[in-house]
Order: sequence, then C-alpha cells, then structure tokens
Amino acid sequence: MLRVGPALAASAFLVVACSGKERPPYVPSGDPALEIPYERLPEPAATFEEQDCDVELDDYAVQCGFVTVPEAPGSERQMKLAVMRIFSNAKEVASDPVIYLNGGPGGPSLGDAEFYVSTFEPLLEVRDLILFDQRGTGDSRPELSCTETQDDLEEALDGCFERLSSKTDLSATDSVSNARDVDGVRASFGYEQWNLFGISYGTRLGLTVARDYPAGVRSLIVDSVVPLEIDLIAGIGQNGQNAFELAFSACLADAECAEKYPDSIGQLRTTAAQWDAEPAGDLELGGKDLVNVLFSLAYSPRGIEILPFLVDEAAAGKLAGLERVFGQIGTGSDAFGMHLSLHCAEEVPFTDEAIVVGADEAIFPELREGLSGRTYFEYCAHWPVEKAPGSENSAVVSAIPSLVLSGEFDPVTPPANAAMVHASLSNSQYFNLENESHGASVGECGLSLVQAFLDAPNEIVPSTCLGDVPDLEFRSIAPSSAAHTIEGKLRFVTTAPSADRLDAIVRDAVARRR
Repeated sequence: MLRVGPALAASAFLVVACSGKERPPYVPSGDPALEIPYERLPEPAATFEEQDCDVELDDYAVQCGFVTVPEAPGSERQMKLAVMRIFSNAKEVASDPVIYLNGGPGGPSLGDAEFYVSTFEPLLEVRDLILFDQRGTGDSRPELSCTETQDDLEEALDGCFERLSSKTDLSATDSVSNARDVDGVRASFGYEQWNLFGISYGTRLGLTVARDYPAGVRSLIVDSVVPLEIDLIAGIGQNGQNAFELAFSACLADAECAEKYPDSIGQLRTTAAQWDAEPAGDLELGGKDLVNVLFSLAYSPRGIEILPFLVDEAAAGKLAGLERVFGQIGTGSDAFGMHLSLHCAEEVPFTDEAIVVGADEAIFPELREGLSGRTYFEYCAHWPVEKAPGSENSAVVSAIPSLVLSGEFDPVTPPANAAMVHASLSNSQYFNLENESHGASVGECGLSLVQAFLDAPNEIVPSTCLGDVPDLEFRSIAPSSAAHTIEGKLRFVTTAPSADRLDAIVRDAVARRR
C-alpha cells in the first residue's frame, strides 16, 4: 500500500428528510435520556440522510448519516459526506455547536469518535460536537485511498491516480471544495452559525471556511497552524530538525537529563549514519527509519520526553523499546489519494525543488533523507491535478473571533506558523504552550483555553490554565493583544519505561498525528 512518509503525513444521491418517527432508524442507547433530541434540533435539509451509527457512546446520544454535496459547483456528480452529531446532555444546550476539522490531510474522524469524545469531552458540557469525514476520507464516498501494491513507486502512483480518477475529479478534492462541504454540512443541519475547531491541516481548512463562508462562523479555533501562505514543503525538514534540537536543549537544561544524555544530537547523527551503512536489529532499521520514528514521537510532549533515552538506547544497540515503537507508530495518511490531491494542488506548485534542496542544506546530512519534503515532487509528478489559484497561497484576513494555539516543540507546524496567522486575524488571541507539541489542545491546559474561549469568544481568555495540570507550573500573564506564553517544563525519561507506558506514549503521538 502506498504510504506517505513521516514528513507530513459517485453517483447521484439525494433523499428527502423526514421528521419524528418517520426518520430512518438509529442505534438506540437503551437509555431514554440519551435518545436523539429531535425536539431541540433545527429541521435538516433534504441533503441529510440519517443512518445507523457504527459506534455507540456510553454517555451520549449520537446521530449518524450522510450529507450529499456536489462534486463541484454545477456538477451532476455528487459526493456523500459521512457525518456524526454527538449531543450534549445539558438541560440548556447552546444553539451553536462545535465542528471538528481533522488533520492529515486524509485522516478520518468518525472511526475515532470515542477518542474525540474522551479527549474533547469538556466541550460537550453545553454544546453538541460534530464530526465529519472530509471528502475522500473515512466513510465518505467516494473514498480516496491508494491500495496499489506494486513494488515500483511510479507504477503504484500512476495506477492509483488512474483508478481514483475514474471515480471522481481529483482536482475537485481541494481545500476550497472541502470548505464548501463544511458549510454545506452546516446548512444541511439547519444551523445559523457554529464554531470551527481545527488541528493541523484542519486549521488550513478552518481558515478557508472563515474566508469563504464567514457568515456561518461564530468563532474559529486553530491549533498547530498551517497558514496558506507558507512554503510547507520547504519547511518540513528544518522544522523537524529544530524540534529535535529544541528537545535536546531542554534536556541539557535539566540536570539529571543532561548528566545522562550530554550529546543527544551527536549520538543521533552518528547512529543514523551507522544504520544507513548497516541496518540494525531484527527489523533491519536504517538511519531514515530511526529519524522517522523519532520525528513521529515528537508530535507528543510525552514523546519529546523520551527522545534522549531512545537515542541513547539506539546508540548502545539496545533496540527493544525502539522496535516496539516502530511497530506501532505507523506512517502516512489513511486516504493518500486525498492527501496528494491537496498537496499537489496547493503546496508543491507554490514552491520549487531547488528551493527545497536549498532549505535542506541546513539539515544535518545524516538526518536529511528522513526529514526532507523532497519526496513530494516525486509523488506529484505522478499526480497531475490542477494547480490551485494564487488565492490559496495568500494569507487569510478575518475579523472573526479566533483562538490560535501552538506547542513549543511541534516538529511540523511550529509556533512561528501560529504567530503568522495571529497577525492576519485581527480579532484573535494567541497562546504558545511551552510544554506542548503538535495538537496543544489535546492537553488539559490547551483544552481549558479552548473551552474558555468558546464560552465568550469576544472576551479576553484567562491566560492561566483553568484547572489543575499535574506536575506543571504555569504563570499568569496580563491580558494583551500580543502572544501569550504559558510556561511549563517537560519531565525527561532517564530510566527504561514499562511496556505499558511506552505504548501510552505511542498512542498519544499517533492521536496527535490525526
């Protein structure tokens, strides 16, 4: 199966909505208090068809179905977007729900509903939460995964493009279409406004919705930001190396970590070079594999905390922990065809291979192959979608109330990205969390900021974390229009973690790569 490396990771269909008992069936919860609250919901449009849910949530009523949207404006071909509403149990529920915009691009949402509920449960205190699988992903149709198994990459890409092109216009799988879908879901459910919440690629999507359909947006939350105007491909390698160096510098600022791991970057470079010359362990890991797995772990603050330990273990030839991580971490995008359609239209055409090669010169040679984004030029040579218009490489300017979040150690969407977007969103508040990485809102502090912002998006968000965060101390910052930094220290691993703890670290990293 084609997979993207750790550098980033239709037939007509229309039904008439019914009301009351005439609606299609759903999976009952067994608890009358957790049935779908039809009485408080706006009447859906004919483009929404309710269907059984494949998942039950113990404490919440859920509703699933499909929203039908055109493949492109004026097109006779239509697409089915899989949607799920998770209903708040509050006696008085706000009329403006939260819709979560997934990352990747290419990651599904509905299949991970239990994760999102457990992670973002405080948001359900007074609001419904909506998940949807973006066009080409998850349960939406047509689905745009690449399952070709040819040994030759070029043949596999060509075969996947040809097969998927027979189903849909791949040039219509872009952020503009995705944003139109989001507003189409809002209209199908009958909401006047809602709150957009995106992480990683979901931030680019949220920014595009805010630009193209502002009337339907009450507030915008962007975490681990992908600005439209940046050169994402050229920055991949340097951002990854910067995260490694930042992590190892933080280790040196911790007495115990510094004593045990005084030269992690040197160890990593030496070991990567050695493994490139002679693969290591039962899995025959090369230097690129080592860099890839560490890069993937760096998405999580818990993963950052274990990097010096794993590098030291690798240098000593102790590979049990690293091989366990490698076997679980996974790479790439679930819907690789959707992933490539977006990047080959919106990112690669706005840079140049020579620019990326030049940027890669700043990366240590031993780490370059594992971190560089150059592979996208090879991919996109076999994925001939139309180039996006220049507006898709221009900053989004908006006065919609916005919350911007970043994690200091983020290896793929660093704080500089968030600061850039904060500057173009005139009604935004920006917080950088020093003890966080990708997906800062997944952590308790970041989520508390999201919750406070949703309660009053036009007011100053309290800049201390709301609630107790174990083992971290945060300082209060006077409200201002500038960026706020919330301080916190990582706790680096200096002894071998249990298998259960290692597995938990991997789960957190995998979750944040969504």
